[in-house]
Amino acid sequence: MKALKHIGRKLTENAGLKILSLFIAILLWIVVISIDNPVMVMNFASIPLHVENGELMTSQGKAFEIPDNNQTISISVRAERSVLNQLSRDNFYASVDMSDLKDDTVPVEVRATKYSDRIASITPRTTSIRVIVEDLIRKQIRIRPVTVGEPAEGYTIGNIKADSNVMRVSGPKSIVENIDHAEVSVDVSGMSSDIRANEAIILHDADENTVDTEDLELSIERTTVNVGIYGTKEIEVEISYSGTPAEGYAVSGSPISSINTLTITADDDLLEETDVLKVPETAIDISGAAESVKTTIDLRRYLTSTIRIMDEDTEAEIEIPIARLNSITVNVPVANIITENVPEGMVATVTEMSGEIQVPVSGLEQNLVLLNPLMIRGTVNVGTLVPPEGEGGLTPNIYELPVSFTYPPGIYAGDTPVTVAVLVQMADNSSSSNSSNNNNAEGSEVTAGEAAAPAVTEESAQ
Repeated sequence: MKALKHIGRKLTENAGLKILSLFIAILLWIVVISIDNPVMVMNFASIPLHVENGELMTSQGKAFEIPDNNQTISISVRAERSVLNQLSRDNFYASVDMSDLKDDTVPVEVRATKYSDRIASITPRTTSIRVIVEDLIRKQIRIRPVTVGEPAEGYTIGNIKADSNVMRVSGPKSIVENIDHAEVSVDVSGMSSDIRANEAIILHDADENTVDTEDLELSIERTTVNVGIYGTKEIEVEISYSGTPAEGYAVSGSPISSINTLTITADDDLLEETDVLKVPETAIDISGAAESVKTTIDLRRYLTSTIRIMDEDTEAEIEIPIARLNSITVNVPVANIITENVPEGMVATVTEMSGEIQVPVSGLEQNLVLLNPLMIRGTVNVGTLVPPEGEGGLTPNIYELPVSFTYPPGIYAGDTPVTVAVLVQMADNSSSSNSSNNNNAEGSEVTAGEAAAPAVTEESAQ
């Protein structure tokens, strides 16, 4: 008991000094702590700004956008140095809640994801941001398949078809209205067979600039494209015409065309069976023409739609040359003229004393130069002299009869008819024999003449 009282007196002696000492000790402890681990303010920049409840805007048919300069924010954090030293921008979460949007402005909230209980305060440099709000619209966009590169030599691109040719795009009005079309491209470099590829769809504006799809909702993002790779072939152009030129004129040569060959492409079977493009007779009419006929024809009209012309120029300038006929007179041997329809029991003989008759002919200069008179044949129809039945028989005499001629190609009858003197007499055994011999001789002379004459073909006559 005495001991306890003794201790009590010791504790209460100089109480003021002892309390003062305790206070000083505490103060010193606080000073030491403040010097060693003071409370400080540290700035953190480029903290990403997150959007919460953005679907509320979509449900209202609105689209919104955070301006680029507000995509991140900076903050000031007040805490002990030991805490601040262990923090980075990744330990903070900054957000805007679209449910708090008012007059296109929304407040910024920041919270710490680490040491939140040891942080005195967090102060964002930007306390609110302005949000760009506009209508949300949808649009149907045309998908255009395109190719990149060139196929193997001797091949070309045929049909191009995408499995999907339209897509739906939803997003901010300012972006969606700017979309003109969508493209899906396939690389055909060096290819010699058909291609089927699944490729991404790229949106473009009217100036062919790419449209960013980050803020857009797309019904499809990829589609499959089929590209036909066809072989090529060169074919001839064949031109025909109809009609006859004016009297005294003739076609003076083959049709002249600015395009004589075309390079075409099609599937293998059709390409193999197509060797020529024929311009039909109905395309060009030269009836009554007194000069060369010129016209322009689109050759694509005369190929099936499944054949494609590779040449850029398909408009052919065509000319059918026409020239005036010249006239000359040639000497045709009498041996080249025969009689026909001679009445029974009679004989008919051409009696031209010179052995030749002059025959006027016309033709183009190039054909007249090559003309061999031996190639002109004549026929006299004695039957035209026979009286009608019941009026007696044909009287023997010398008659002047017209001659009907046949000419080689490119030679035509002249303006003046040709007649010859024909002796018609009764036949007897000796005269029949002589007439038969004469006819055979004449036939022999003609045959010999033909053998001696140079060949004149249709091509040379033309």
